[in-house]
Amino acid sequence: MLVEKVEEDFKIAMKSKDQLKVETLRMLKAALANFLIEKRKERPEDSELLSLIQKQVILANTNHHRLSFKN
Repeated sequence: MLVEKVEEDFKIAMKSKDQLKVETLRMLKAALANFLIEKRKERPEDSELLSLIQKQVILANTNHHRLSFKN
């Protein structure tokens, strides 16, 4: 269910040329593909996808925090 929502949001962002959303969803789709390969699954459970999204948000915030200290 959530996978379809991510795909639909990605298509909408592409059509509306919303670069931030496109890049964010592209990153999420890449992380999802890596997760599926690692777990040898074809589809994640919604709970797994939510967990993956949370991890990606934490990673993005950490990276942003590190970059802000460098500048």
